Amino acid sequence: MTIFDLKDSVFHFFLLIQTNHLSHFFSAVAEKLLSITERPDAGECNLRMAAYESVNMMIQNAANDVKPVVLQLVPVIIDRLELTFKKNPTSLEDKDEVYGAQSLLCGVLQVSVQMLEGDIRPHADRLMQALLQVFGKSSGIAHEESFMAVGAVANALDSEFERYMASFHPFLMEGLRNKDEYNVCSVAVGVVGDVCRSLEVKLLPFCDEIVTLLLQNLQNPHLNRTVKPPVLSCFGDIALAISGNFAKYLQVVMTMLQQAAGTEIHTEDEELLDYMMMLREGILEAYTGIIQGLQTDNKADLMLPFVPAMMEFVARISRDPNRWESVSRACAGVIGDLASNLHAKVGSFMSQPFVAELLRDCQTEEKTEQTQEVGRWAQQILTDMPKSIA
Repeated sequence: MTIFDLKDSVFHFFLLIQTNHLSHFFSAVAEKLLSITERPDAGECNLRMAAYESVNMMIQNAANDVKPVVLQLVPVIIDRLELTFKKNPTSLEDKDEVYGAQSLLCGVLQVSVQMLEGDIRPHADRLMQALLQVFGKSSGIAHEESFMAVGAVANALDSEFERYMASFHPFLMEGLRNKDEYNVCSVAVGVVGDVCRSLEVKLLPFCDEIVTLLLQNLQNPHLNRTVKPPVLSCFGDIALAISGNFAKYLQVVMTMLQQAAGTEIHTEDEELLDYMMMLREGILEAYTGIIQGLQTDNKADLMLPFVPAMMEFVARISRDPNRWESVSRACAGVIGDLASNLHAKVGSFMSQPFVAELLRDCQTEEKTEQTQEVGRWAQQILTDMPKSIA
């Protein structure tokens, strides 16, 4: 078990439901909502946007028995998206209308793919072709939605997404370079994680450029700070994908993570304090992914030079009474991963009082079941270590 195994999703809970009260009305209501988006007055009072968002909510909350309806809906939405490429907007108002429509249509495609998962395969080629066209013919807001739709396709197709990666790669790199529209950059970082989980080691040919851009983003003082925590976490996704091949990036990435771990914010500003927690969580998730990725190829020992700084970081977090529960859980995950993969080599660190205190805190009744489970798992790892060490 790892911290990554414990993530739950309300969305996937709905997918487990075979039918619900919405199913009987789904087709008729969806058809009516889509007709509303084409009314002459659909551009007034955000009517078109409201109709498409309602379609999205219906799909997100639909049961399995309406999958055939959603599958029939996908080519209709692709048709509409393709029609936008034939328009040649000149005025600012026309551009806003076209790009807004593309954004809304990409949003419908994203939630549709998330529901259909592997069943999207018959439409995947045409879908990806349309999504890639958005990057060449649109603006930031549509790029953001298109990236999220591509991420959904990557998750749905797993390793089969490889056939699109060469065509998608330049647009992904452009998204990672987009410092001015930081929301687009942030979504592109998230898509890197999706692609990592889908391609695994097949990501390797693209890694040099991806890692370089991620490191540049961390060093860029002008990039909105909210992008940086997911960038840190993304290194863990890459390590999990390429396993021992991550060794070539280990020194530079760990140096950057240690620099980020040294960040301190002395303020009462809640927004900045929240940023600090997100930064810490991103660093810890990166540590976990890197440890597990290297261990896949029996290279976890490469982490030994970095263990003292990592555990000092965990110790500093353990002394913060205002730390988020998710940060405590991530600390417990790192402790468990180090102990389970490096064993006696980290025994002296695992015997420190703050380790036991943090794991006890994770197992208290007021914590969520997810946090308690990670705490129990890490504690069991330490308990199973030789008595002279644990």
